[in-house]
Amino acid sequence: MWCGIFGNMASNPFPCRRRSAYLSLAVVLLTVPAGCSGFFKVTPEGAEPAPSTKPATTQAPPVVKEPSKPPATPPATPPVRTPPTPPTRRRGQPAPQPVAPAPTPVVAPVEPEPVEPPAVASDSAGIQRLVRVAHLWHTVALHHPYVATRGVAWDSALVRTLPTIRTASDPAAFAAAVSRLLTTLGDPLTRIERNANGSLNEHVNAAEHAEGRAAQPTDLSPPVRASVTGDGVLLLQLPPNAACNAADAETVTQAIGRSPTRVVIDLRAPTSADGATALVDLGNASSARRIARINAFVAATGLASALTTVALPTPSERVRRVGGAASPGHGEPFALGADAWLRGDAPPVPAAGRVTTRTVLLVSRGSIIPRALAALLEAGRASLVAEGTANDLDLDGSLVSSVQVPIAPGFAARIRTGALVHADGSVGLVADTVVAATAQLATTDTALGLRAALQLLRTDRAPRATRSAMTEMVPAMLPVAMDNQNYPGMGARLLAGFRLWSAMRARHAGRDLYDDDLDATFERVLPRLEAAQNEQQYAAAIGDLASTLDDAAGILRGPSFQTWLGTSTAPFRARLVEGRAIITDVVNDAATQTLALTVGTEIVAADGYPLPAWLSEHRRTGPASNDWTRQREQMRVIARGPEGTALFKLRDAAGKERSVDLPRRASYAAMLPTVQRPEAAASRMLTPNIGYIDVERFSTEGMDSVLQSMQRARGLVLDLRAWDPMADERTLANVATVMVAHLSTQPMFVQAREVRRYLSSPCLAPTLREAAALCPDERVQEPRYTMVDTSGHYQGRIVVLIDERTQGAMERLAMALESAASVTFIGSATAGAPSVAVPLELPGSLTVGIPLVELRRADGGQVQRVGISPFLDVRPTVRGVRNRQDEVLERAQQWLTQELDPPVRRRR
Repeated sequence: MWCGIFGNMASNPFPCRRRSAYLSLAVVLLTVPAGCSGFFKVTPEGAEPAPSTKPATTQAPPVVKEPSKPPATPPATPPVRTPPTPPTRRRGQPAPQPVAPAPTPVVAPVEPEPVEPPAVASDSAGIQRLVRVAHLWHTVALHHPYVATRGVAWDSALVRTLPTIRTASDPAAFAAAVSRLLTTLGDPLTRIERNANGSLNEHVNAAEHAEGRAAQPTDLSPPVRASVTGDGVLLLQLPPNAACNAADAETVTQAIGRSPTRVVIDLRAPTSADGATALVDLGNASSARRIARINAFVAATGLASALTTVALPTPSERVRRVGGAASPGHGEPFALGADAWLRGDAPPVPAAGRVTTRTVLLVSRGSIIPRALAALLEAGRASLVAEGTANDLDLDGSLVSSVQVPIAPGFAARIRTGALVHADGSVGLVADTVVAATAQLATTDTALGLRAALQLLRTDRAPRATRSAMTEMVPAMLPVAMDNQNYPGMGARLLAGFRLWSAMRARHAGRDLYDDDLDATFERVLPRLEAAQNEQQYAAAIGDLASTLDDAAGILRGPSFQTWLGTSTAPFRARLVEGRAIITDVVNDAATQTLALTVGTEIVAADGYPLPAWLSEHRRTGPASNDWTRQREQMRVIARGPEGTALFKLRDAAGKERSVDLPRRASYAAMLPTVQRPEAAASRMLTPNIGYIDVERFSTEGMDSVLQSMQRARGLVLDLRAWDPMADERTLANVATVMVAHLSTQPMFVQAREVRRYLSSPCLAPTLREAAALCPDERVQEPRYTMVDTSGHYQGRIVVLIDERTQGAMERLAMALESAASVTFIGSATAGAPSVAVPLELPGSLTVGIPLVELRRADGGQVQRVGISPFLDVRPTVRGVRNRQDEVLERAQQWLTQELDPPVRRRR
């Protein structure tokens, strides 16, 4: 330090009025003996330290943190950098409990705003790079513990890094860009590594840490060595690539059999001549077996037990459990609240020591810390000395799970998936003392780390670093990450594709029921997201990806999507009847009267396209559970489009065709009826003994009074043929509760069965279909019981009308009535989308509903995508629509009359 000051004084002239002050300082510094000398070797206590023979200019002094003024004599040991410590603990005193403050949120470095690239699609190689980045982003977002505990701005980091990733010209540049993205996590374990075999299809699962398969030692494996210094300190060297054979076990057994009172366990990894650690890949298959071998070796030799006189708890690991919201609410935002933590308890370390032993563990990057020795650190019975820098040390890398995600030929990303948890609730592993890394692994006391470890034992010092508390923080998102403009930037557009693909792959309850290949669709949509020139093209690309969801509950909403569909509508509403598009409702105004537009008119062509071509073109406008819900959605949007006129070809009841320019206006949307059957009363008596209730048109109070009034009816028809995407699900759910309470004949019944799916470890299969075979997730099926008071319940026959419009709350009501009472379903199959969807927010003010829990019937039968089949299959006809007849209701009334008053058979 003093030489640096003199160098600055010689090279930088100062103003005259300050020169005298600096000359005075120089005189004081010249009085310090050996001010520019090097370090001294550490010798046993009582020996005279010998000065170093190395020139002072070739040796960088370590950072001195504790001394506040220069010493008068050369130090006997090198100054080391240590964190603030509590008062010194004397030998024999109990270890103080570490204070666990909340971890500091990870803040992304302030970077200049990225320049918006032109809206141009990448080539095939660029698309493959984006796909691999999506897998990396997906793995970190779901399984890295820092995302949920330290508020990492992971989405913002992706948006800022994507321009560099897209312009990478070779695998090395691509790996460098991905490494820049990973630095946002502030995790030394999560980094870019060299992939030895260069394969992009290598799947390494975190479970390999627990396989326990012993790696075959080679002839180059170093032995375990034990030596004793002149003052009686046991130095035990256990490198991570040790053979751990019988000879090594004998060495350890003899060393600890002497009951040493001071022990240094050297766990440092061997380094090359330039100081690079040779063993840094702690998560690949061979290193996973090496970790298991060393843990088994320490347990077999009883090394940790011999160093403690009391039993010690062992730190455990917790991992994120993704998916399976307990009770997803109606309209609640999509968040990490659906996730939980899984924690596996490790067996304690038994006590076998005869004397109190002070222990120091010496580690470096790539060291393997046995779990039993980590128990000594947790209990404060050992100190941890690390060689390296805080940003480079992955101290708990061998104690937690991680996976390797291939990103480019020769490169892979190491991703942390577990967090070390201690008995006091703190997390992680923090070094008590950190010193600079040495160029080579020295076995003498010239190594800085070894000198620091010996110094702690000889000076009776026991510094204790504080660990972070176990907390959870909401992931931070910068404005650029979400970009709520209708037409977001390219990075945000790609982020939208990443988020939707990730939610569909890992969180959607029905992800194993997709017809299309999700990953192939995602790869096809990526260039469309890049090349989108406006908000309509962006929304169309997202809609294409969302249509793979195959779940009618996954509604896509947002201003840009509505603009793409069309903000205006023609003055009619249509339905596919007998394979023909038939107009069922018409706005009665001057324009429709002039054009002679009536109910029952058939649409032969729309927007100039024949109807089959139009249906094929608009097949992927949004998610649908099956063909009948897809046709329902197509008929819902056939009238929509931009403001102005649209060319339709119509066919009347007489078979005459004509081409008409129908007006499209935004005002027509409000003029069309919002309910399915506006021409009839919501509740009425069909006959003196049969009542009718249109459920969608009632609130809780109205439904209660209507059910009371129809208590004496012998038959009751409940019309559930309704679904409005803008309806309030809470109101419908409350109405369903009132109906079940009045109609139930069972005091306790299973309303539905909830199936939750969990992922506790990442699956690195390249496609969702391969993941279903290679990484089966955990499924938990639980019945949803309901208890009601059946006193005064309805005692008549119940008929429920259903069709493709029976979805959501209406479909759940049908499932509950099936279990609660004896009902008969008449109509056609329901939509097959009973689950509650949680909105997933996407850039550009878009949301997509993602059902997190699958609902099944009381007997476990599947409803998703297949719906509820009726007892009597009755469908409307074109003639009935033109005659304003409800043929399904008429057939239900006829069947119910026959059941209530069957014809009398005469005896012969």
